Amino acid sequence: MKKKALILALGITVFLGGYASANGINGFFKGFPIVKVVVNGDEIRSDIPAINFNGSTMLPLRKMAENFNFAVEWDEKTWTANVTKPQVDMILCDYYGEAESPEQALEIQDDYGRTLLIDRIIGNPFSRFEPGTYSFNAYIDVSGLESGKAYVDRLIIVDSAGNTIYTSPQNEPYLMPQGQNGFLYTLGIQDVTFASTGVYVMKYQLSIGEEYMTVYEKLLDVY
Repeated sequence: MKKKALILALGITVFLGGYASANGINGFFKGFPIVKVVVNGDEIRSDIPAINFNGSTMLPLRKMAENFNFAVEWDEKTWTANVTKPQVDMILCDYYGEAESPEQALEIQDDYGRTLLIDRIIGNPFSRFEPGTYSFNAYIDVSGLESGKAYVDRLIIVDSAGNTIYTSPQNEPYLMPQGQNGFLYTLGIQDVTFASTGVYVMKYQLSIGEEYMTVYEKLLDVY
């Protein structure tokens, strides 16, 4: 009986192996074909790869969050994944202040193609500059959050080699008032050195549980 069971197991193994070699272009994970997922030219790599399940591509949610800039909070008690994808707009400028009259209000185009009338003075918006040490302001507008929930945010700047060259000071948790789904503020950034040319990334992050997760990125071209 043991011999027959062993032969049967071997027969199944050989059959699946033949199926894998015929259909698993990228190999198999737990018996499912692996799917290569490429985002903006970069392949998503994960300990648990994307797989094809009954004709649909399945990708780990945490890995999707890292690549598509949304935050995931796991509720162990209810086995629920809570996804937060706020709308964030960021403008970098030399200075920022109150407008003294409507004539001083500034009409700007945000990252989502919306035309906004800002009742503040925003001086010299920029996204390209030469290597050097700079102090500037980031005008940050966040919406699409959940009222009644506490949020902690931060901003980091990463150079073209992947090194973090700036992290904003630690903020106190902000409890979103009922009926409100966002906030805006200006962050003063002091004496940041952009040592070499390349593309730098400003990452706006929210703290979900004990972990910061990036929900927005802005590219800086240092030339």
